[in-house]
Amino acid sequence: MIDVDGKPTPVVDCDVHETFPSIDVLEPRLDNRWRRYFTECRFAGLPRDPYVATAHGGTRVDAWPESGGPPGSNYEILAEQLIQENHIDYVVLTGSFFRVSAMPQAEFATALASAYNDWLIETWLDRDARLRGSIQVTLQDPEAAAREIDRVGQHPGLVQVLFPQAAERAYGHPSFDPIYAAATRNDLKVAIHPSGSTGTFPMPTPTGSWPRTYVEYHAAFALPYQAQVASLICEGTFEKFPALRVVLLEAGFAWLPHVAWSLDTHWRSLHLEVPWLTRRPSEYLRHHFVLGTQPIVLPDDPRQFLQLLDMIDGDEVLLFASDYPHWDFDAPHRFLPREVPTETRRRLLGLNALELYGLKSPAPEVASGAVA
Repeated sequence: MIDVDGKPTPVVDCDVHETFPSIDVLEPRLDNRWRRYFTECRFAGLPRDPYVATAHGGTRVDAWPESGGPPGSNYEILAEQLIQENHIDYVVLTGSFFRVSAMPQAEFATALASAYNDWLIETWLDRDARLRGSIQVTLQDPEAAAREIDRVGQHPGLVQVLFPQAAERAYGHPSFDPIYAAATRNDLKVAIHPSGSTGTFPMPTPTGSWPRTYVEYHAAFALPYQAQVASLICEGTFEKFPALRVVLLEAGFAWLPHVAWSLDTHWRSLHLEVPWLTRRPSEYLRHHFVLGTQPIVLPDDPRQFLQLLDMIDGDEVLLFASDYPHWDFDAPHRFLPREVPTETRRRLLGLNALELYGLKSPAPEVASGAVA
């Protein structure tokens, strides 16, 4: 907990990227058939983004373990740098394994996702009660993804199913319905996270091609999200699955008003095409989506930021996310302008996430001297 204007406030970090020292840790958790992909076929890892991330390899420079392995692979460092230094009560791990959905060999990808989920539970979730996890699935085979959700979805440390932002079909497509059905019957959220992995699909862009610079690529994360939000709403996903909640991560939130206004405007004229919608699109957007704060983009005038929070009901739909251990990490005590009201700040820092994920509120007496 941290202190917000004299009020002990829980902190829930909703986007933290754990990983393994080497993908070889998955081999013992695979059947013999798939182990041969490691030994005989020399499988080296998942598809990667095609950019050189110029900021220390895309991570905090102090997060590299001296013992080897990438940032996010060492529990002790993560616990010290993230949880202890920032007085965080719960961490929702999102990993980087969602790139498994970019592998054309769907059966192998499904086996890898299952092995990763087992490794996540054994290595992280069962180790620290403050940690929650995301189920990795393969979108290439929605039926297999649904079976995987049912296999591990009742573990108390798992709170959501993770999608990459890019897919061969937009996420309102009925082919994904088995995944949404499995998520809702296991009382899990669906989270979407940026991924520009190559393989079966590229990251969708307005131009249909890859940007020529990393700064363009990174700044454009919000663009595919707008298409995914429109697809989920207009295809009637939330009429079929009224309990489904979707968490949009690492794409900011300043774009939300435009999407709401645009969908409502076009729906008034074109609602004949989507007769299954019983409410305005903006109402589905308001009731079924929540958004991580990172990367938070601030205008020069803080009053404009307060207006944005008011337009999107930010005190109810935003969740604090640090994006640890990435280079653009946001610390909970200094990511918001000081002009943000106390109760709004408290809800963003943790109260919204406690409600969304059904987490037990920590005791106020454990609050430290950290001040937001």
